[in-house]
Amino acid sequence: MPATDAVTATLADWLIRELAADALHGGGLKPFAGQIRSLPRITATHVENPRRFSVYERQLQKSIRVAEARLAIGGDSTRSRTMPIRRKVELPLELVDAASHIVGAITDVGSPAAALACQAVSLAFDVASSGAGTQPVPEMRFAAIESYRRVLTSLWLSEPHAKVELKA
Repeated sequence: MPATDAVTATLADWLIRELAADALHGGGLKPFAGQIRSLPRITATHVENPRRFSVYERQLQKSIRVAEARLAIGGDSTRSRTMPIRRKVELPLELVDAASHIVGAITDVGSPAAALACQAVSLAFDVASSGAGTQPVPEMRFAAIESYRRVLTSLWLSEPHAKVELKA
């Protein structure tokens, strides 16, 4: 997994425009979530021409900088430095494995966009864990699981012979 450019694109779109956007929203970074969601759907053309990922990369980098500033990672805010940060995000292993495979596939074609999306998700959960988010972490976790379920269902409906298999 993923086996075709179309499946790779669908999963990259889910990771970037849905999972990362949902996490950013829950982490209190609503404007960035909206900006990422409003970007064009990722298609097989993006996978074939990785320069097309640059707009996603820029938006994700902006959201990462703001999340880091909120957590005062390299920032100057004294108030933020005192925020407790829970670094361990309890997402299901299957979801983390899927994200890792997508990162590998998109990195292999020459774009860091999927890796940036994972970093944004992690930071958004950290912001929420610090108390600066707009959703409790358990709600964010549930939303992540539900979005993963939806993308798998969509793949199975559109590609009936598809077999999603994650190997360690």
